[in-house]
Amino acid sequence: MSEKEIKKTEKSAADTIVEDSVAVLQSRNIIKDKLIADLTEKLKRSDDELIQLKELAYEQLKADLVADIEPRYTVPKELLVLKTIDELKHIQVVLDKSPVQVYKSGTPIVEKKTKPRQMLADKFAAKQAVRMGGN
Repeated sequence: MSEKEIKKTEKSAADTIVEDSVAVLQSRNIIKDKLIADLTEKLKRSDDELIQLKELAYEQLKADLVADIEPRYTVPKELLVLKTIDELKHIQVVLDKSPVQVYKSGTPIVEKKTKPRQMLADKFAAKQAVRMGGN
């Protein structure tokens, strides 16, 4: 073998080593790219789940505030639902600070919402009692 042939063989061996190294690095890059794509997809799904959980927590808090305020406030539930959480918290604080009217026995005074038909029936019953000799 001549010196030129030896150098060619060395170069071709070196070239194959370099080519093999490049192929290995490219395959590693492909694997890394796939891994990055998978992790990016998982991150997007996690972000979507986080957004849904935040919305659920917001709606749950709002429902709890409305449930707490509704029996103590004369505004219809439909209007309370339209208010923001900050407004509902403010209403709750005001209601918590306001004194509850109670009878001497300690029973809270609750305003009854009577229907017009019930009012007529009560008036009729009162008149009937007077006619029958009652008070």
